[in-house]
Parts: sequence; structure tokens; C-alpha cells
Amino acid sequence: LREALIRQHGLARVKRVEKVFSEPAYMDLNIKESVSRENYFEQLKGSSVDESHFRLSQNVSLLQLKGYHSGDWWVQSLSASYPVKLAPMEFKGKTVLDVCCAPGGKSFQLADKGAILTSIDKSERRLKLMRENLDRLNYDLDLICKDVFEYQPKNHFDIILLDPPCTATGTIGKNPDLQFLNPLDKLKELSDIQRKMLKRCASWLQEDGYIIYSVCSLLKEEGEDQISRFLKKNKEFCLVYPKKKGFL
Repeated sequence: LREALIRQHGLARVKRVEKVFSEPAYMDLNIKESVSRENYFEQLKGSSVDESHFRLSQNVSLLQLKGYHSGDWWVQSLSASYPVKLAPMEFKGKTVLDVCCAPGGKSFQLADKGAILTSIDKSERRLKLMRENLDRLNYDLDLICKDVFEYQPKNHFDIILLDPPCTATGTIGKNPDLQFLNPLDKLKELSDIQRKMLKRCASWLQEDGYIIYSVCSLLKEEGEDQISRFLKKNKEFCLVYPKKKGFL
């Protein structure tokens, strides 16, 4: 895996990633936009790492943390929030489909931004936890337990967020066992699934709609290459860039 990453990204970048992965795992809270930040963070132990994110400095009981029962926040890493955070389109009042939505972080972001949201996932076990958080956060959305290849929407969407299964090589920091489970052995199978999901979701868009495609993988076969292949075969689509130019 390391050799493959060095070929794609270069040794210097891989060493920087390894340094980040070697540090202790952290927990981030995504704070609702409607929650006043004034004096809020002072009651938590940690630091603000973004306008919407707070990083806890120690292990704590989430149930006893300020804002848990009032639904002020949900657990979501800062990096996992970027596909929605950096998207250049407006979400409020738009019909949005979140594909492979569980455990729910991106759906909560979209709901917080006022999207008219449908979220689907085939795992009932993962959706159970998501429903519990939805009740706590008091968000209203259409949550469906369905395989994307069996799902057929009644109407087309303005925006589709697709976060398909992947090798998850970008999460080795908190899941160190992944590096020993031969993620490259599953690469072709997962890449095929991603390609088919992307093609299927594209047919559910409004004429002027957007797809946000994201994976938690460091392998270009699942990210950049997947997007490039799709654009070559679908000339009616074009690439749009994130809000914060230069971030990526």
C-alpha cells in the first residue's frame, strides 16, 4: 500500500500523511449553524479547528457533554465534512439525495443547511444509530433503507451526494488495522461499484443538477481517476471547483 501511495503522491507527501496518522486519534464535533458560539467553547475541553468544528482534547462521555441532549452538535471529523463544506452550490430549498448516507454526518450537514433531503443506505444497523441522532438533532428528512441499485426515485434531484464504499485508506489513522487487510486486493471490486453507482446516480439528476462525489480513500483509482473517467464518458457534465480555491 505504501509503495502504491508513493507512486501516486510522492514520498514527501506520504511521509507527511504518515506523521498525521501516527498521532493519537481525535474526536471532532460539528456544531449546528443556529447554535451561538459565544462562551460555548469555553465549557468544552479542546480547541476550535474550524468555524463549525470543535476538537476535543481528551476522551469524554458524549452523553454528559454540553449540547448533547439539546442536539447542538453531532460527531463528525473535520475532513469528512469538507465535501459539503467546500461545495460551491446553494443547498437551502434544493432537493438533495445522500447516497450511502450512514452514519449520517453529511446528511446532518445538508439538513442543517436547509436542504430538502432524502438519504439512503442499505445497512439497517448503521441507519439505527443515524435515526437516534436524527431524533436528538431534530432534523426532518426522508430516510430510506435501500440498496442504491434497487432504489428508484419518484423525482429527479437538484444535487446528489455520493459517498460510495471504498478502501478507506484515508482513515488508517483511526483504523490502523486497515493497512494489514490488503486494501489493494479489494480495489478493483470497489472501483467497479463506485463507477456503477456514479453512472446510476447521474441518471437521477435535474438537467442543471450537481453530483458531489467523495471517498475516504487516498488511492487515485477511487478518486481523481474515477471522476476523470466519468467526465470522459459523460460530456454533458463538467468539473466545478470548491469554494476555497487552493485548499485542495
